[in-house]
Amino acid sequence: MISQRVSQPIKFFVTDLLFDVVRFPVWWYTRGTAMVARSVARSFEDLIQSLSLGILFKNLFVPMYGDYTKSGRIISFGVRLVQVSVYVFVTVLWMLILGVGLFLWWLIPVFVAIQLYDQFIQPDVPVLLQLWKMISR
Repeated sequence: MISQRVSQPIKFFVTDLLFDVVRFPVWWYTRGTAMVARSVARSFEDLIQSLSLGILFKNLFVPMYGDYTKSGRIISFGVRLVQVSVYVFVTVLWMLILGVGLFLWWLIPVFVAIQLYDQFIQPDVPVLLQLWKMISR
């Protein structure tokens, strides 16, 4: 009875906690990255759908409100051209934000590992400072 009380926490510590620490980076760069990439793709698709870019491009040369006069066509084209350019700018900006976010997702474990190394293994010489000196030569 006592041996089981002692062996269960040891088994938990060795198999679950240590294995999870070893398995975490593998999950982060495989399933975790795939999960975040799907979320990024879904966010991009939602933006495209909410801005209705396809419909806007399709109706770029169609006059607004059925006004087929020359002035109505010119005004409609100008308004839609401004609208398309603003929407394309917003889309490109959102793509950049999502790309930077995904890139930061990949860098978080590396940054944490460097910080842990700086704090516990070699606290007197910062690794980032060493890397900067090597790069700037």
